[in-house]
Amino acid sequence: MKIIQQRLLRGANMYHALPCIAAIVEADETAANRIADLSLQLQRECGHAVNYARTEPVSGHADQYRIIVEYAIEHVAQASLRTAVELAAQPQPNMAAAVASLRHYATEMGLSPAMQSLAESARIQGFPVLRVSEHAGLLTVGWGSRQSRFMEGAGPDNRLLGHTVARDAQLTRALLSEALLDKPDADASMVAAKIGVGGDEDVLLDQATRVTHMLAEAEHGRIPVVAVTGTNGKTTTTLMIAHVARCAGLRTGHTTTTGVFVNGHRLSHGDCTGYWSHRAVLMSPQVDYAVLETARGGILKRGLAYDRCSVGVLLNVSGDHLGLDGVDTVEDLARVKSLVVRSAADAVLNADDIHCVTAQATLAPDTRTIFFSLHADNPVLRAHLEQDGCGVWLEHEVIMLGTGTRRQPVMPVTDIPATVGGLARYNIANALAATAALHATGLSVEQIASGLASFVSDAATNPLRTNIFKVGDVRIVLDYAHNAAAYTALGALTQGMGGSVLAVVSSPGDRRDSDLCHIGACCAEAFDRLFVYESSSRGRPHGEAAELIADGARAAGSRGVETFSSASDALQRAFRECRAGDVMMFSCGTTIATLIDALRTIDPTAADAVAEQAGA
Repeated sequence: MKIIQQRLLRGANMYHALPCIAAIVEADETAANRIADLSLQLQRECGHAVNYARTEPVSGHADQYRIIVEYAIEHVAQASLRTAVELAAQPQPNMAAAVASLRHYATEMGLSPAMQSLAESARIQGFPVLRVSEHAGLLTVGWGSRQSRFMEGAGPDNRLLGHTVARDAQLTRALLSEALLDKPDADASMVAAKIGVGGDEDVLLDQATRVTHMLAEAEHGRIPVVAVTGTNGKTTTTLMIAHVARCAGLRTGHTTTTGVFVNGHRLSHGDCTGYWSHRAVLMSPQVDYAVLETARGGILKRGLAYDRCSVGVLLNVSGDHLGLDGVDTVEDLARVKSLVVRSAADAVLNADDIHCVTAQATLAPDTRTIFFSLHADNPVLRAHLEQDGCGVWLEHEVIMLGTGTRRQPVMPVTDIPATVGGLARYNIANALAATAALHATGLSVEQIASGLASFVSDAATNPLRTNIFKVGDVRIVLDYAHNAAAYTALGALTQGMGGSVLAVVSSPGDRRDSDLCHIGACCAEAFDRLFVYESSSRGRPHGEAAELIADGARAAGSRGVETFSSASDALQRAFRECRAGDVMMFSCGTTIATLIDALRTIDPTAADAVAEQAGA
């Protein structure tokens, strides 16, 4: 028996509402159950009130089981799991010795009784509580600009304990790491400034008085938190919401697949759609309003970074990333993504998507549902409004907001640049979802309309999301599309732009054969000609994924299909074939430089035109 993989699901996750350790072990069913029971028992012997444990077989591996066990202190949970594996392999395990060792470790890693009492009191009253590091006794109570920090033995300081923390190198490093900042020089004033100590707004309070004052504050130390998930449209919807909030004067932090941003400043680059990036925003004292793009991978690997959010947005659910991490069906995927709305005070759901509609049944009784729809006559939306529910919908190309029989126009969709004059129907849907989320957090119709009217989705503000370039008489649409639903949506956009549509398409090789063939079939329906290239092979022989997509397209009746070993070759071939008035759609999962570099080889003038329009 051995542990093959383990993950710390630090927040609500697809198995349980509380933090869990999830491990894959090489063992039979009996041994796996024994390990799970022992791991739970060992933590209880350390005084931790944990109750949840389960096991399940790992699909495709007869000798592997996934073990999920609730925990209170993650270091103790990891040690308990290791010990449980050792004990399960012994005919006569020495439980007494194992428990004594773990109890000593749990005492070392635990909070002092006074700090534990403070944490429990805050949680009971509804405050989010986070221990910054299990190697230190610093607690953060509340989020963003409404947070306070507590540490046993802290001297007179402000509510963020900036100067106290700055004198402790380990705590300083922990907080700077949380904030995605580099370690500065040893100047305490610099450190204090970077970890959020301001000026007049911070009031000096020695600890008891401050606790009493903090617990009496409204909102329980919480800022508005909007979490956005779905198969497609997450990044654009997140950016829409964050942009409108900033325009309304709120200091806004948001995360997307391109980075972590606080008040418009990028703190981190890369795919930042999971636990640590979300936590960085929630821990920033400069944030009044948080918008968190939430991806499938982040949920599966670490769970949610919050106990509950103000608004959860579920945009859509369609086949993507299936066959990975135990998610084998669209229904499995919907179950993972719906965790976001199950942890929300208000759930924004797509009435045009059956999986989103079904998710309503999983919501807590006190969660309010706001449906959105591209169709004014959607039966789910209509029934919801008739029951005095809240909804946002499209009617005669105008975004409408209503509750029960009350109706209010928000704005024409043609006033939103990201809709490309109303052709980008998926961005209309994203705008509907954004409107619902912003309304739920208290923004007025006027603030929403003004913000959406100034939201521009281009290569600078929203790279790889419907970036449109004009090169002579040809238009190029650059997008991150990589699944069937996204290609179908792009087909509707590009066909509406006039001319023939030449599409340069791909999808990662870790998709199933059937999924790649289905992508090809959808592309055959959506575009006039296909230039399929190999992007990320991900374990397949190079070129196999592209051939499967092409096979699917040919089986669906497409006669204009070619395959290429690289994006550059496919782009050059497609661009040479373009005629005046045509549209070339390029599905790219990397950067705009891929397009520019490919064009520069065959047409430097075209490359310069794209680079200038992209601000590259």
